[in-house]
Order: sequence, then structure tokens, then C-alpha cells
Amino acid sequence: MNFSHEYLILISPPKEIKESVKRVKDLFGEKFNITHPVESPANIPVMNLRMNKNNEEKLKEILKNFCKDQEIFNISLSGYDALRPHIIYIKAVEEKTISALHRRLKESILPRLHLETSQIGTYSNPHMTVACNLTEEIYNKAIGANRTRKLELNFKADNLTLLWREHKSAGKIHKWEGKEVFKFGQAQDSLFG
Repeated sequence: MNFSHEYLILISPPKEIKESVKRVKDLFGEKFNITHPVESPANIPVMNLRMNKNNEEKLKEILKNFCKDQEIFNISLSGYDALRPHIIYIKAVEEKTISALHRRLKESILPRLHLETSQIGTYSNPHMTVACNLTEEIYNKAIGANRTRKLELNFKADNLTLLWREHKSAGKIHKWEGKEVFKFGQAQDSLFG
């Protein structure tokens, strides 16, 4: 089945965490000549969806209502890990909390949008990517140099952010076209970011 758009739901950290993670990405970029995802802002992916654009407003309404009832929670980022052989990331310690958030979100979205489970992607290890699309040689150097390096960051997760773009076709990646932020525990009147 063809779907016209891709949607990414993520936890967006506060500015100071984004800046700290950007410094880490910059260090990876300088030391290992990595350009992607240096440009992308720090985030923890929660879910991605493939669906047609005509469901977009309904998805936003679901997120608005879901986040209104969601409580702010702590996230600790600690150390580096990897998805061999192409991705290096900073680990999110609250794996169970983020997985439970994903499960509740999926339970809210699936029946209301009449989606198939195959249209929803899951992230098995909550994380913030600092390097991806690596060759095996660069991956081995970068993870070897950083796996035991200490890194501790903490923040309060207070939002879900929705990004959307035209669905990838024939290997071509389209840039994210739009963004909307949904704050936890409050009315969602004008939270465009």
C-alpha cells in the first residue's frame, strides 16, 4: 500500500540539552569527518507513521488530547552505544518509561486513524543519534573511541513534537516540511514551533 506522507513523533529536549548534543555531534564530525546527522537537532524518536495526508489534522488532534493528559517526566542520557555498523547514539536511561509512552500513544492512534500496525514504526532503544550512515571503518573507529567515554545529561520531557514530510520514494529523502509541538499537561492553543 502506498502512503503519501511520513510522520515522526519525538521528544524534543530543552535548548541547553540540544546545544550539548550538538557539541557532541560537532566533535564526531570533526574527529571522524561525519556530516549527518550533525545538521539535525537533538531528539529522542518515539514513533514514526506512514499514512496519507488527509489524516494529518486528526493525528494532531489525537496528539493534542494525548499530551494534555501526559505528565512531565525525567530523562537521563548516559554514555554511548550503537546499532552496528552505521549508527552511534547517546543512550536514554528511561527505556521502560519511553516504551510505555510509545505503547499508550500507539493505543491512542491505531483505532482512531484506522491504521495497520505495519504503518507504525517503533524504536527499540530510546536514544539520541549523534552519528549515522557510517562506513564500517569509521563506525569501528568512532565507537571504539567513545563506547566507554562518560556522558551524563538530564532533562524533563515536557512535549511531543510532530514532524511531517512527503514519504520517501525511490531512495530519495525529502526534508521535513512541518513541525508542531504538543506540550504535556496543558491546553494546546498556539504551540507552533
